[in-house]
Amino acid sequence: MLRFVAITAALFLACAPALADDRSEEIVSKYIDAYNDHDIDRMMTLVSDDVRWLEVTDDESYVRFIDGTCTTVPEPIVHTRNREELSAALESYFDTFLSARSIIRSMQSKDGLVTVVEEAVWDFAGVPMSQCATAIYEIDDGVIAGVRYFSEQPCEDESPEG
Repeated sequence: MLRFVAITAALFLACAPALADDRSEEIVSKYIDAYNDHDIDRMMTLVSDDVRWLEVTDDESYVRFIDGTCTTVPEPIVHTRNREELSAALESYFDTFLSARSIIRSMQSKDGLVTVVEEAVWDFAGVPMSQCATAIYEIDDGVIAGVRYFSEQPCEDESPEG
């Protein structure tokens, strides 16, 4: 019996990171589902009070000392610093882009960070538009604590997941 308990505990500990990663991906998937429904209230249940939404672009950069060398890295643009700012930004965004949706093209996670390649789709003056971008969602205590959104990139020819 003791051996059974030890083996079960070892298996649980070995699988726990994968279970946590699955849960992190589930949170992000629920967030994107709520985004696609333009359901801001549901989205806000999935973020922390002090959620930060940062955009990383190639437009601005700064010099940083990393691992003993000076490196130029992109300066992130802070779009929101808390749940209220995010909610207001999304309300304005959805009022402007009535057809906005996001398709998950790929997702992977490790240690509470979920990297997603998303394809944003919307209509502009009746013309269908789309672009892909990479976002890194930081999951902490079961909610999204931060998002780093990297500027647009070409969409790969792979099939989307959603």
